[in-house]
Amino acid sequence: MSEHENSREVLMDPSRVCRAISKIGYSAVAAVKDIIDNSIAAEATSVTINLTLKDDTFRHNRNSISKFEIVDNGCGMDNEGIFTAFQLGSNVTYHKDSLSKYGMGMKSAGLSLGNRISVISKTNGNLTDHHHIDLDRIDETKKYNVYSRPLSAEEISYYNEIIDGEHGTVVSIDKCNFSDQASLKSVVDGLSEELGVVYYKQLTAPDSQLSIRLKEIGTSRKEEIIDGFDILFKSIAKQEFDPDNYDCTHPCKVIDTEIAIPGTEDKATLEAVIFPQAGMATAQIPQEHKELIRTYKVGRRNMGFFIYRNGRLIRWGDRIFTPFGPKEALVGKDEYGFRARLCLTSAHDDVLHVDVSKQKINLPEDVEQILRSEIVQAIKDAQHAFTLCKDKKEETGRTEGDNFNIVNQSLEEELPSGELSEEQSEISKERGLNLAAESESSKEEDEPDVVEGDRAFRRIRYSSKVLDAALYSAGFSPSEGTFVRINKNTAFYEYVLKKLNNKDNFRQVVEGLLWALAVSDNQLYKNLFDIEEETLTALLRKKNKFLSHNISNWIDDNPDIIDG
Repeated sequence: MSEHENSREVLMDPSRVCRAISKIGYSAVAAVKDIIDNSIAAEATSVTINLTLKDDTFRHNRNSISKFEIVDNGCGMDNEGIFTAFQLGSNVTYHKDSLSKYGMGMKSAGLSLGNRISVISKTNGNLTDHHHIDLDRIDETKKYNVYSRPLSAEEISYYNEIIDGEHGTVVSIDKCNFSDQASLKSVVDGLSEELGVVYYKQLTAPDSQLSIRLKEIGTSRKEEIIDGFDILFKSIAKQEFDPDNYDCTHPCKVIDTEIAIPGTEDKATLEAVIFPQAGMATAQIPQEHKELIRTYKVGRRNMGFFIYRNGRLIRWGDRIFTPFGPKEALVGKDEYGFRARLCLTSAHDDVLHVDVSKQKINLPEDVEQILRSEIVQAIKDAQHAFTLCKDKKEETGRTEGDNFNIVNQSLEEELPSGELSEEQSEISKERGLNLAAESESSKEEDEPDVVEGDRAFRRIRYSSKVLDAALYSAGFSPSEGTFVRINKNTAFYEYVLKKLNNKDNFRQVVEGLLWALAVSDNQLYKNLFDIEEETLTALLRKKNKFLSHNISNWIDDNPDIIDG
């Protein structure tokens, strides 16, 4: 500092800083994964995620998790090590392959889940004190303090039991009182789907002993063991794409190379595989091939680039948008059959602008051009494969609606948000039983509940016995949820749906819309408590009658559109 310079320390408001880092952009699933990263960085071979259901809530209710707990058997920390871990921007030197980066993960991810983070650790069989930060106390005191206390005898027994072996750490997040927090069900489903892909490298390495478990506390669901999952299905993929002999069933490898990243000495690896159309699962092919095609989950969510950093997924299904706007994405919006894995290292962080949460990157134009040139032929191959699949598909002769039913086996209906009182829950359950009984009594004699040979629940059904000349009627199964009967005696069926092929995309759009309307009818009937049940039933029936009448009028007034 020169003799004419002055300096003055700028103080930070710790409350605002903590709230800011909690809003980096984590989903609950992403936040849990960021904390798991610390366990893997600590060389844990066992990681368990315990999610505790709040009292008096259901697992599908929003904000139904009271505590997140991540337990590992990593190297552990002493009391001073935990204090360092709580520092904002922990002063730790990370090895070159570390999953950590800025020393913010536990704090930013944890505070996005709840207002209190607690850490207890064990080294050489000795437990530390209980340490925690509490955002409510930070708001009150305007100080970022780590609070510590000795463990009680009960706590010592508990932590010795859940930490497997002589070393390990438990990170707990509670005071999860956010109104917009995801439900226990959605967090468990997200972790179940993603963890095997995110930590694929760590879980499947030849010398790996890593085990990840997922538990729900307070429900009857069994513990789930997460297996590594190769999103590219390389073990069954054909070695190349041969258009003359393509079976429209298996994925095909189209890229396996290294690419230079300007500005760094480390090369990135790029692999790409193309997949058959998801609709091949309804074609006239062997049943085992249909089941295989469904496991690929070909669609918008799983297209594009799966980007890994030091062997850990940071971007899922990224089309990679450039600074020139959405139309310049490397992967087009309809390239469902193209799937690639781009593997980076921490040496690429600065060049590719990896963010604090390690969830986003920003490719410079020169890197984008390199990637674009590498994938151009693979994109053409993916398009060619889809054309071959389209040519091979034949009309299956199934019952109307069953192509929708087969493709949408995993479809789930959205449940109402908010918590129900015990009385409301009982009313909702009773009304659900009423719906199921009514659906069973009105079922036609030859009406199966599943698609023969595919065991897919029939959400879409066609019937000539729907009452009141309604366009549709809502049915309900206690185990599977809503299904819809579409009335074959309406002008809409006769002049619109009947003219469309059973596999026609537009027909399936209409079927999906009618199913969604039936879901809304059932959910209103089950969960609208301030209207008498008899009145509510009459209102829904009258609404459906008006809907059907007005659609018929529209058809009568638009013959040119219908004929077209």
